[in-house]
Amino acid sequence: DVDPAVARTRAAADAAHEQLVDRYRAVWSRLSPAQKAEFGSHERAWLNGGRAEQERRCVETQPAATAALATQACRLAVTEQRLATLPAALIQASARP
Repeated sequence: DVDPAVARTRAAADAAHEQLVDRYRAVWSRLSPAQKAEFGSHERAWLNGGRAEQERRCVETQPAATAALATQACRLAVTEQRLATLPAALIQASARP
């Protein structure tokens, strides 16, 4: 990206995405088969539609200077929001000896 603000925001959004992938792996490894089916279905629905809709609504309300910055800022915000909804406390508690 030519714009340093867009590049920084894209890097932050990419890092948040990697955290989300790591969280999915951690959650998945601790689920029963029945829980995996439910969790997988729910997350696929979000990944295949809900996420894009949330990002679109966010971009529409962004007072950002450019469309590129608004897009990356919303990628970051939506991913961070999703991270907050996943059971991190459960994962951390079950990972302890």
